Amino acid sequence: MPNLDCGTLPLEIVQEIIKWNADYTNAVRASSLVSRLWREASLKFLFRDIAFRDKRQLDGWDRWLKGSPQIVQAVRRVQFFPSCLAPQDTLPHLPSMTVMPGVTDLEWCFYSPTRMFPESDLVQFLHNFPSLRSVTLASEFADLGSLKTFLGACGPNVATLELQEGLTCLSKHGGTKKAAQKGSNCSKSPNALDLPKLEHLVIGSERSFFDWVYKDLFTPSVFRQLHSLTIESEAFTLPTLNQIFEACSPTLLQLTIDPTNKTLSNDGISLRPLPEMFSPIQALTKLTIGLFYFGGTWEPENVLDWACAFLEVFQAKNLATLEFLCYAAEPMDVTEVLEDYDWGPLVTLVRKNYKNVQELVLWITMEMDFGRRARASLEQQARASGLSKFVGEGKRLNVKWTVENPSWGSYSDDGFSEDDGEDTNDNSKEEDISDGSPEEGY
Repeated sequence: MPNLDCGTLPLEIVQEIIKWNADYTNAVRASSLVSRLWREASLKFLFRDIAFRDKRQLDGWDRWLKGSPQIVQAVRRVQFFPSCLAPQDTLPHLPSMTVMPGVTDLEWCFYSPTRMFPESDLVQFLHNFPSLRSVTLASEFADLGSLKTFLGACGPNVATLELQEGLTCLSKHGGTKKAAQKGSNCSKSPNALDLPKLEHLVIGSERSFFDWVYKDLFTPSVFRQLHSLTIESEAFTLPTLNQIFEACSPTLLQLTIDPTNKTLSNDGISLRPLPEMFSPIQALTKLTIGLFYFGGTWEPENVLDWACAFLEVFQAKNLATLEFLCYAAEPMDVTEVLEDYDWGPLVTLVRKNYKNVQELVLWITMEMDFGRRARASLEQQARASGLSKFVGEGKRLNVKWTVENPSWGSYSDDGFSEDDGEDTNDNSKEEDISDGSPEEGY
């Protein structure tokens, strides 16, 4: 029998072994030292993401990339968080970084003024990533024109755009955030940005309104082509939100909306205001509401009451899936909500107003893994709760699980893992507690 060492394994098997350990950087680093084959297979996991915060890190990455074409090919996401930069600092390698055609994701979260960079340098830097599909942005721009130039330089293939708290335009020219908060009714900017392939838009607001994004940043066609929209906190004033729903109505398939409103509240739980009726979204098939924090201090019953009120004024006749995003630190938090909350009015409303809804989902994020036995018990409680009245006539109730901190092990009252040997590497689990077959979670 030939002596097969690990270096002679087929590439496909080596890749699967490394992929299995991808979350453990030290293990992947060790794998890269086994042989040339293992090194090549490890690079795409070791260098999938590169991040830099200051001139020293940028200079270091510039040398690495120029000296290793294999690393260049492995990079998929670039993260720029230059929190250590002062306005007088310069980044000489910014425009001349190596072209990285494999990069699809860019995160530019720069809380100092972007205007400290020459615009030509920024454009050249962004042109080094010709295959961008996803952009996350939180930065201060001199004016709307500079922001449009930045996004335009990201290329025509951007399909996902996430605009985070911290994104601001200083100039009042062209309809700024400040003007939008005062209820500006100005018409679209003649130089509004068109992203022809944008399908997914996330507004990660915390304490700011983003009406100006709709009114002044994009052409109307951008909202008429969206497939999914995520709105955190209030993000938009009610008139603008209604206009967005109307514009998105023919194409929007998935909407995620946050019940809580941080834009006007410093303390406690403040809920998003509701109109008498929202504009209908004709194409919508999936509605996600959350986050619901389970636990008494978070007033989950009040937030669930808001969800019921929201569903009274929301209109989506083709809705097929209704999902609640929930968070719980311990199993008892889930038990209290399942047993104490009156689910009857909500279930009755869904069955009456949303006749096409076939799936009701509780997607619960656990602070740490509750363990198999606790999850099974909670699923049994969901089956026995008022939510069970939704099930029947082809309608199903699903409980899905994710773990915020999988490395913490499994939860138990005495502080020790209750499921010896349980694999917690799988951060996503789902149980279908109806007669239907389980569907794959995302």
